[in-house]
Formats: sequence, structure tokens, C-alpha cells
Amino acid sequence: MCTHPSLMSDRWPSWSRRRRERELPHLKHVATMGLTYQSLQARAAGCDDVLFVGRDGVLREGSVWNIAFWDGQQVV
Repeated sequence: MCTHPSLMSDRWPSWSRRRRERELPHLKHVATMGLTYQSLQARAAGCDDVLFVGRDGVLREGSVWNIAFWDGQQVV
């Protein structure tokens, strides 16, 4: 914050008075909510973590990690 008298003002710009509320204000963000929820569910069931499988049956990723398989020569 600048406190130089010539730069201070008692008027706020109009944009700072507009109201806006987040959809779920008690949550910081929901981008990883599904990943976190599924990981917690897996741990509650006695598992170490969760491994996601796509609709096509292909393994995709873990909750906060990726997965790859090595056949001795290349990633498959």
C-alpha cells in the first residue's frame, strides 16, 4: 500500500464496490475435489490410494500421481 499523501484517496474505484460471491465459498477450489474425495474413500476402505480407470478400461492416473509401465525397452 502506498502511503504518500499525494497518492492517497478516500474514494475507492467503482470496480472495487461490486459484489461477487463464489459458488462454494467454504471451498478454496473444486478442481481437485473429485481426486481428493476418491482418495479419502479409498483410504477409508483400507487402501493406500486410488487408481483411476477410464471408460475404455485403460489405467489413467492416481489421485496425485501419474502411472506408466515399462516393458524393458519402452513405456507402454
